[in-house]
Amino acid sequence: MDVLAKEALLIRLQSYLNELDTIAENATCDEIDRFSIVAELAAIKNEVKLESRQIKTALDLFKETFEVLRQAYTQLEISSNKQREQEIKLRQESERSLLMDLLELRDRLQAGHEHLSNYSPNWLARWNNSSKYVAGIAEGQTMLLRRLDEILARRSIQPLQVTGKKFDPVTMHAIQAVSDSNIEDGIVVSEIRTGFLYHNQLLRPAEVTVNKIASA
Repeated sequence: MDVLAKEALLIRLQSYLNELDTIAENATCDEIDRFSIVAELAAIKNEVKLESRQIKTALDLFKETFEVLRQAYTQLEISSNKQREQEIKLRQESERSLLMDLLELRDRLQAGHEHLSNYSPNWLARWNNSSKYVAGIAEGQTMLLRRLDEILARRSIQPLQVTGKKFDPVTMHAIQAVSDSNIEDGIVVSEIRTGFLYHNQLLRPAEVTVNKIASA
């Protein structure tokens, strides 16, 4: 082989080797780039996991805090309702003695009114017109009773309706008994003293006359 041919062959070999080096360098760069991408993706994945864990911890803490606040609010509401009920009960108890005094006053006015209403003037009273004076007093007591009943009603005090109803030992006291075969046994015939409710609670029982049919 002549010298020119050897030189041409060496030149071609050198060129081939240079191309192999270039390919190897490019391949190494691609591998390095892929490794870097995978490493970054793994880091991002770990960071996302960490943040997700922190978010879950924060949400759990928020749920616990919300539950504590809810229980505290419920307890506060229960305590407020109990305190309000106690205040109402104390106020009603403090008013009870005063109301009982008003009922006693009403009883006296009612008794005086009935006495004046049943007044039958004799010849002397008719002669000096004192019956008009008695009628005037009766009318005045009627007005006083009406006014007193209005005051009691504003205080949520209502009279018990007992006449003609079945005797109730809780809200009534039997003072007298009659025997009338035309009336059902245990029925209240008349009211001796009016009973009252205070805020739908018994304030004073009614005193009544009850029909009692003797058993054979």
